[in-house]
Amino acid sequence: MVGTYTDSNGSICKTYNNVVSYADGDLAYSYTSNSCPCVDCSTGNYIISDSNSSICSYGGEYNISLVDGSLIKNTKCLSYIEYLTINNYQEFSNEFNETIAVGDPVCKLGGTKVITVKSVGLFAGEHNLSVDRNHICNTAESIAINKGLTPVISSTVSTLAKGDSQCFYGGKSIEYIKTIDNIEIDRWTNKECNSYVTYSKNSDLGNIVEYNISLPVGNTSCPNGGNKTIFSQKIGSTKNGDDINESWYQLSCNSGFNKKPIAKTSISDEVSFIVAPEIPVKQINDNLVVIETPNLPSAVIKLESNDSVENIADSISKDIKNASNGKVSEVSTQKSNNCDSSIATEITILNQEKTDAKIVLNDILKIILGTSNITINSNTTTLADFFKARIVVTEVNGKIFASVSVVDNSLYSEFAGKMKTITSCNNFQQKEYNILNHSQYFESNGTKLNANVLFVIDDSGSMSDDQDAVKQAISDFGTEFEKANLGFRAGIITTGDGIKNNSLSSNNGYSSYGYYYSNDTANNVLINSGIINDLELLKEKSIVGICGSGIETGIYNSEYSLSVGGLARETFGIDDKSQMSIIIISDEPSQYTDRSGGIEFDPKNNIFVKNNWKVHVVVSTDDNGNIWFNPGQYDDLADATGGFVGNINNRDPKGHLDFKDIMSKIASGISGDTIGIKLDKDSVVVSTISVKLNGSIINMSETNGWKYEESSNSIIIVGRKLTSGDKLEITYSFVSKTINTPTN
Repeated sequence: MVGTYTDSNGSICKTYNNVVSYADGDLAYSYTSNSCPCVDCSTGNYIISDSNSSICSYGGEYNISLVDGSLIKNTKCLSYIEYLTINNYQEFSNEFNETIAVGDPVCKLGGTKVITVKSVGLFAGEHNLSVDRNHICNTAESIAINKGLTPVISSTVSTLAKGDSQCFYGGKSIEYIKTIDNIEIDRWTNKECNSYVTYSKNSDLGNIVEYNISLPVGNTSCPNGGNKTIFSQKIGSTKNGDDINESWYQLSCNSGFNKKPIAKTSISDEVSFIVAPEIPVKQINDNLVVIETPNLPSAVIKLESNDSVENIADSISKDIKNASNGKVSEVSTQKSNNCDSSIATEITILNQEKTDAKIVLNDILKIILGTSNITINSNTTTLADFFKARIVVTEVNGKIFASVSVVDNSLYSEFAGKMKTITSCNNFQQKEYNILNHSQYFESNGTKLNANVLFVIDDSGSMSDDQDAVKQAISDFGTEFEKANLGFRAGIITTGDGIKNNSLSSNNGYSSYGYYYSNDTANNVLINSGIINDLELLKEKSIVGICGSGIETGIYNSEYSLSVGGLARETFGIDDKSQMSIIIISDEPSQYTDRSGGIEFDPKNNIFVKNNWKVHVVVSTDDNGNIWFNPGQYDDLADATGGFVGNINNRDPKGHLDFKDIMSKIASGISGDTIGIKLDKDSVVVSTISVKLNGSIINMSETNGWKYEESSNSIIIVGRKLTSGDKLEITYSFVSKTINTPTN
């Protein structure tokens, strides 16, 4: 602020009011200075005492100078801070505490007001710069502690029964209350659920059994190998009377480490094809790698396509069929549970020219790639007119790859496992991913388990040609179970509703479309046959006839029968957590809405998906042979649950309907789900799997040894019965989808 005044000599002077503020806007200090003409004064500098408060409250100086013939007096006063500094004043910070009484509006339970005063001067409090106030309020807990009281925690335990919505196998809910001097300070609840093992525990514990195993180099627990002592104790029984064992272990690890080798072959800029080094891989170019295994010529290809895996798989299958002039039939198709997007298709090829497998592979590659013949120099000595080909289409990091493997049908049982190994979708992995090694162990209790299987068989008139094929398929189904030492509890229902439609029927019960509608419902078949565990009886009961309704609703019937209160659910004695597999056999699309009152079926949200029940289907494709676009939704449901899709029109080389391979694959998948030893890790490099039984290596085999079931990521022992105490050691490599981390 600037003003004017007249001094004692009558001169007009200017005065300045200077204001200094803190950052928050509060006034720190103010001072004045002035400039005025001077009469009878000498030029020079003069000190102003701080006692002369009328001129400068904190002292300063003035200067008299001659300007344009006039003497001018300029005054410069010291600021507050300059005044303190010149006088060597100190800065002080004092704290004062005031007691706050109970009922204070800021602290209802009382407390303490802490006042901090910051000042500058020759002594504390002379010139205050700031004053801070902080309230520390009492809590009920702090009051009680000040009185010398200790917090008390009490608890109330509520038992949760089996089936409770919070804990399926029961448990307990514990409510905790923390009090001091009967004043509640805190309250919380913990829930402790029983596992099935805990639920089944009883007081009749068995003796502790102990055994030692040697850990190989590369084990995740002991990367350098070592020794593992496993302890096992019987702690209860299942509802079927089988033992429940609790296990724990101790480790003693070695030092030193040798990493297991693995072969990586570049198939694109970002993706490698990975297999065990003993598999003969030969890179032809950047997009083609061949595997020249004797009698099993194979290749992997990078495809230049942006289409979906489903469309590409269908297109390849269709192109091969068209090129074969009808000499190809589809056997089965399945989407992978282990890879983000992958479809495996197995087809049969009738080749009357009696060529060998490598020529068939060359022809398939020519069809897929659209290029000239590529020579595969596989050591194939057999000439055959009937081949099996496995084609797997996989998407990795936005790129599409295909694996193809061909074998003479007479050698299929011997090479089926190796075909799945070479064509596994897990063989394609991003280059920056790490390959790690792992070992796991299993001890058999010798118990033979049973798989629950519900067959849903079409009983309409159009199935007349399929009766014998269905019966034979049931036989092949049982054979596969026998190899895996797996029993079954099977039930059969049909696709029809069995309700007589008077508006369409004549007096003889035949409709205008020629169908006869019996008085039996679809579930009457189950009532008559009950639960079957004998293969011959199952084959007999699988012939359900052709007098059922022309409205075929296999999905609706199985959904209805397996729901709460449904006949199959009650007859099997199962709940939502029980193992259950469904096999639907029909030559017509599902007509779900015809029985649901118009409600559409959602393949991704239903009782099968929610309960982890796999649905396998043997159904008819559309007119072009494309099973993935079947409007009946059978295939969609199989995809959503991880089941197999088979073509009911599949025929053997003589032209007869044949579901043998389809049913064998379905039974193998069910075996993996029921008794398979599930591998701890995903993205398993199948070619690196090694299995030891009681310390001795056993071979991969479809008939006598072990096989890997991709749909359940498990190992199945086939051709031999595991007895109580048999020990398995399974080692393998797996892909760790963590980028740039050290490998073990």
